[in-house]
Amino acid sequence: DVFFPLGEVLWKGGPRHTADPVGYFEKNMDEAAPFGLNSFRFFIGHTSGLPIRNARCGPDRMDLAASRNLDHLLEAAESRGFHLNLGVEIWNEVRSTPPYAAWSSHPYNRANGGPCDRPRDTFSDPEARRLYREFLRYLLARWGHSTSLFLVQFQGEAEYTEDYDFAVGRDWHDEMARWFHQVDVYGHLVSSSLAIWRRDPSFFAL
Repeated sequence: DVFFPLGEVLWKGGPRHTADPVGYFEKNMDEAAPFGLNSFRFFIGHTSGLPIRNARCGPDRMDLAASRNLDHLLEAAESRGFHLNLGVEIWNEVRSTPPYAAWSSHPYNRANGGPCDRPRDTFSDPEARRLYREFLRYLLARWGHSTSLFLVQFQGEAEYTEDYDFAVGRDWHDEMARWFHQVDVYGHLVSSSLAIWRRDPSFFAL
């Protein structure tokens, strides 16, 4: 069988839609379906309408209200025949300098109880890596069964992370992908992205 995803990036369901993020995605699916679209990409970072990880809950806890919203979204996608590309995090959430810097509210920021002093530490710090692996375990345990979840994207435009180190970033992605496939009994695809792929062609060799 061949699946050809056809759709668009619906980003984060916020901030204008955070009061009803599921409704935002449902509206877009209902408007897109008559044109043959069957997929979309979205993000669940701490600045989204579905902030599973956030500073209020702390670095090692998941937001159960946001998680329940994602339950509803995946159910809505299943009922409409949509298959989703779930993005865990996007570049501005690990930046402390403009534009769109959101590091101040990142759960891994030491100021919020996390282990990291700087955005780039999210890729190198052992505790930050452990926390991310545990988040992936939670994601698969809670939503891995959903037939509407076909791909998990670790980062959006990763090299825009402040002071990004390409070698460290490759090592981080390699570790997380291997961990994901080790614990994922459903065989999902994984992905990530650079804004400009030529900056690190070996990234895609992973």
